[in-house]
Amino acid sequence: MKNKKNLRIVLVLAAFFILGCVTEKKPVPARYSFAGKEDDTRTASINFIGDKRVGIRLVDYDGRVIPSPSAGTFWEPGILFPVDKPLDLRVYIFWDEDQYGERRRGIFKCPPLEAGREYKLWYNGDLKGGSIFLTYSNVSELKFASGKPQFEVVHEQVIPPPPKK
Repeated sequence: MKNKKNLRIVLVLAAFFILGCVTEKKPVPARYSFAGKEDDTRTASINFIGDKRVGIRLVDYDGRVIPSPSAGTFWEPGILFPVDKPLDLRVYIFWDEDQYGERRRGIFKCPPLEAGREYKLWYNGDLKGGSIFLTYSNVSELKFASGKPQFEVVHEQVIPPPPKK
């Protein structure tokens, strides 16, 4: 008799936890736009590319940072920007070298973007300098042959080595 009572309690608790996990809402993706409430046809998307070793991250645009998303949502990787005008994007370039992380902050002078297009922004280099590449979204990796890009470059900005102290 006592075993049946214990079994019922276990089954009720298990059902409670299983239903709790099933009914938990999954976060919903949302797009962040620096274009305000403009029509989406007047925007273009930039995805800032990076992994744990090297990459580029947006710091701000016109002094505005991306706020935390509202509860139950997360920001999609592509950020919407206004088109038809040059953009000054403050970015962090980061890379790991010899077990410690390095980063540099600077301005990426982005040319005017095309409405409705999707872009990727990449960093290729190290502590001694490199380049920021703006590509279309169909580029899956930066490949070079004899030092020349083997992908379509929309815009390249050379990053010189940091000044000697």
